[in-house]
Amino acid sequence: MDSEDCKTKYGKDLFFLAPFYHREYPPGLQRLIVLDIDLLFMIDLAELNHQFNLMAEKEVFGIAAEFKIWFYKFLTTEFRDSHPETIIASPGRKQGLKTGVILLDLKKLRDPASSILRSALLPSISKQIADTFSFKGKCGDQCQLNVLSWKYPEYFYQLPCQFNVQHDQFSSEEIKLFEEEEFDEDLEKDIIDQVLGKNPEDKRYQYCKQPTKICHRNY
Repeated sequence: MDSEDCKTKYGKDLFFLAPFYHREYPPGLQRLIVLDIDLLFMIDLAELNHQFNLMAEKEVFGIAAEFKIWFYKFLTTEFRDSHPETIIASPGRKQGLKTGVILLDLKKLRDPASSILRSALLPSISKQIADTFSFKGKCGDQCQLNVLSWKYPEYFYQLPCQFNVQHDQFSSEEIKLFEEEEFDEDLEKDIIDQVLGKNPEDKRYQYCKQPTKICHRNY
């Protein structure tokens, strides 16, 4: 993603690690679970680890859905305006992914069968793919993995929502970010309602009927 489009928090190296795990960790490490620190577990980690066994042969990343509507409202508007038939960022399979809980099968990623995905993780190729969606990322490798999932969905396992239930809408830092943005006056109230989770449309992105297993507090 373009570093100039990242805010201070997401411009740090910490948020751009996903392309390097398979290269930096030793070959003997075949699976990796990447977790944020603001998670509350209601289950044993073994239950999360079991999700690896449910991934299809080509699926490398296991990531749950993003509950916020911002991929739709802010980051894909240009693409959707020029492709009115698209379902990119619409509620459902393409609504966006929320990192914070990631299953990564390093063995599969290193396999020749995943050469396309490995290449796509390179910054220059990721940038090309992002450009096809008129997409400028703001959240580091979370945005990178989202555009890759839209381009190559066969490599991404939809982790059940109960393994990453986001219980707040936006952090104070994110709210401040949006307050600093300049929006068309007619849209401003609607947008603020969306980012604060006050608009009923937002609820289509948050539907998770299964009991919570991992709560993501988004501190």
